[in-house]
Amino acid sequence: TGFDAPCNTVLYIDKRLRDHNILQAIARVNRLFDGKDFGLVVDYRGIFGALDEAVKQYDSLSGFDEEDLEGTFKNVEEEISKLKERHTNVWSVFNGVQNRQDPEAMQQHLRPEDVRQDFYDALNEFSKTLQLAMSSAKFHDDTPQDTIQSYLNDMKYFRDLRATVKRRYNESIDYKEYEDQIRNMVDKYIGADEVKRIVEPVNIFEVDNLEEELEGIEGTAAKADYIASRVKKTCIEKMEEDPVLYQKLSEVIDEAIQEYLEKRMSEETYFQKMFDAWNEAKDQGSSNVPAELRSDPEAKAYFRLFQDGFEKAVGVERDDLAGIAAETALKAKKIIDEKKIRDWTDNRDVENAILNDLDDLLFAAKGRYDLSLTGDDIDEILEGIIRVAKRREIQK
Repeated sequence: TGFDAPCNTVLYIDKRLRDHNILQAIARVNRLFDGKDFGLVVDYRGIFGALDEAVKQYDSLSGFDEEDLEGTFKNVEEEISKLKERHTNVWSVFNGVQNRQDPEAMQQHLRPEDVRQDFYDALNEFSKTLQLAMSSAKFHDDTPQDTIQSYLNDMKYFRDLRATVKRRYNESIDYKEYEDQIRNMVDKYIGADEVKRIVEPVNIFEVDNLEEELEGIEGTAAKADYIASRVKKTCIEKMEEDPVLYQKLSEVIDEAIQEYLEKRMSEETYFQKMFDAWNEAKDQGSSNVPAELRSDPEAKAYFRLFQDGFEKAVGVERDDLAGIAAETALKAKKIIDEKKIRDWTDNRDVENAILNDLDDLLFAAKGRYDLSLTGDDIDEILEGIIRVAKRREIQK
């Protein structure tokens, strides 16, 4: 009873134990652990009656009523009896899917994140209960082989589906779900090997060949979804570094997905739009900025903020706004670079000095180019510029 390892899952008892000795023994497996929410006691001596009495009388538990202690331990058959219900619960997630053998229909049904989470939770409960059942001789004796095989086949189908949608929608795979016992059961009874990383996670800006990323993903729409989820995740992560670019890209993705789901866009067009969005994100919007800014990520971000602010304020199309925004962006970058010192993002004096010079810059541009900028317009633009400058400084 001195053995203490919270991950210990099974205790075999072949010795007469009483009172606190029983409790000390079962304490070896009743500790919760990452991926473990119960332990198993295999009783070769028939001591469970004594265990029940020990739990109710043990001094350290005197603060609890008997009903509080109900469920502390129970026969494993009670848990196995829930297998049919938990199997049904997994299929219930797909109510409304007409053809449940259609991989595309099943994957599309799991597009909403909350539906995927319901599926993962239900499958996790089913997997654990099936693993428990497969270790019980009584379950094998009492359950028709066809039923057992049906459970195993469905679990393989569900786990393959889970692996596919996690990749399609760019979710990180939590390998805690594949604890040794369940993985070994899958390998032993159905030989599934879906827990295999096909492509290592990579930064979108380091990808040279998109085709390599898409290997192993079947279907044009599935590939488009994978690209969309990757770019969308990048937009969220990079939003504060270049808000205009990533907000527009995010909107393009959302609109394309909606059009595709409403069948107003073909799979091929959807894929092409996502491919274009991928390239736009990878190149950080270089194709839509003046040539003199393309090698300068900070200047590009400032340019988009100025251009967006000028266009909103002016309210009419002006062919020269892009040139004005580019010129102002380069001057703004020079001001910020000259004023920056170490740890300037937490230095209010430095920030005020930068804002004052940027304010003068915008007022000068307003007069020189006859821009209809109000004080509020200028403040909004400057807030965006300083926020991006700080974010990019912190990211360095």
